[in-house]
Amino acid sequence: MVQGRAAELATLTRWVREGRCRVAQVLGAGGIGETTLADRVAHDLAPEFAVVYWRSLRNAPPVEEWLAGAIAALSAEQAAVPEGIDARLGLLLELLRARRALLTLDNLETVLAPGALEVRYRAGYEGYGTALQRLAEGAHAGCLLLTSREQPLQADDAAVRALHLEGLSVDASQALLGSRALAGDEVAWRVLVARYGGNPLALRVVGETIGAVFGGDIAAFLAQETAVFGGIRQLLDEQVTRLSAPEQTILTALAVAREPVGFAALVADLGPGAPRGEAVEAVEALRRRSLLEWGAGGTFTVQPVVLEYVTTRLVEAVAPPATRPPTNLPPARTSFVGRAADLVALTQALDPVTGSGARLLTLSGVAGCGKTRLALAVADNVRDAYADGVWLVELAPLPATASTDLTAVAAATLSALGLHEQPGQDLPDTLVAYLQARRLLLILDNCEHVVTSCAALVALLLDACPELRVLTTSQQALGIVDETAWPVGALATLPPVDGAATLEMLRLAGQSEAVRLFVERARARRTWCATGI
Repeated sequence: MVQGRAAELATLTRWVREGRCRVAQVLGAGGIGETTLADRVAHDLAPEFAVVYWRSLRNAPPVEEWLAGAIAALSAEQAAVPEGIDARLGLLLELLRARRALLTLDNLETVLAPGALEVRYRAGYEGYGTALQRLAEGAHAGCLLLTSREQPLQADDAAVRALHLEGLSVDASQALLGSRALAGDEVAWRVLVARYGGNPLALRVVGETIGAVFGGDIAAFLAQETAVFGGIRQLLDEQVTRLSAPEQTILTALAVAREPVGFAALVADLGPGAPRGEAVEAVEALRRRSLLEWGAGGTFTVQPVVLEYVTTRLVEAVAPPATRPPTNLPPARTSFVGRAADLVALTQALDPVTGSGARLLTLSGVAGCGKTRLALAVADNVRDAYADGVWLVELAPLPATASTDLTAVAAATLSALGLHEQPGQDLPDTLVAYLQARRLLLILDNCEHVVTSCAALVALLLDACPELRVLTTSQQALGIVDETAWPVGALATLPPVDGAATLEMLRLAGQSEAVRLFVERARARRTWCATGI
């Protein structure tokens, strides 16, 4: 469901449909909705094209791989794919002259080089620049639809078009968050939407937080004056870390100014030694990356959430560096979707200072329901509260014969902590000696096949180590004293309905946790092809 984008949808549909446009670029800041809009157009217009071939570049496939896939799609896998980029491009253009096709490249910024004022491709991915130029200039009946946070081609309003997406309106934002049951007057909604620049992804993230933590009260959230956190910080990190040094300088100057400024005033703020030409290039590059907002009289500034993000970075840069407690938690490769209420409650329960006092929490549920992912998210949230760290013990590799072998689980725990067996000392005793004076959180993952030995070891450790807390994941509870079992069910979906689904039902389904998780994971590795006429 494309929310609040009727005009943009009509414009992009007209460009792709009319035949003169060979390359249509959908551009905007991260999370603004480029992929959603392009996806809608591609599906709506699929019957009008002989072939629609969609490819996500999030995992940065080589251009040769993309060209081979496009050739296979257009030729129904009948054409032999030649070697070399030039030969493949020549064959692709030949096929596009014979059949009208829609090619889509999603997340093109993945193959663009960070830290460059002008458009530059990453080493080994220059072929994408060649391909885009050939498709823009060559005579053919197809259209390339691409999405990007940065504009790769100069628009000419004919063969090459560029659509810059802005933030959603207040009305569209309210419709987007309709299922979150948020409460606020007109002023609160206006401030909320302005703070996040109408960015759909940022609004979804903050909407989930407002619902789970602030009971849906927008004003209560706004009163905290904390705009940048969690997924929003990650979103901005991805975009800002790509900037060149001059762009970083301009962004910092705009954050310090905290109000719209003209170019002359900006250069004056940079100091007498600042090269004007470099400043012009940096401003143009920031515009191309959709990080600037234009004001009246030729002034420009940054969105409030970007302003706060840059300000926070400035404060962190001058503050003494904080050393986080040690951990062996794996880096999160995907964002955490859904279960906001569980995440908040478990984080509070495992806080050793303000928590409920539960020293053993077991996340229980069927295989594949998300116990491990939830445990890792909770552990990362509370990591700073445990001076001696948060440590993951992966028990899945242990054989079933370890179900009653206390030493096998103890050995896996010692290994996770980076410890070794001590001569003349049992493994459980070595663990006790190490943990008894430490404030530490252990995560025992996948306990179900060794539940008896896990229960015995955890009972021993908790009895001897007063500052230790344990978080386990298992298909069944450990069944020991003082254990708090936390059932982990399926992600929220909509109940089944009788009859045909309405547009409103489909919109709500798209906002359900299960569908959002599926869509996010699929987009990371998505290629699809449809045949039409």
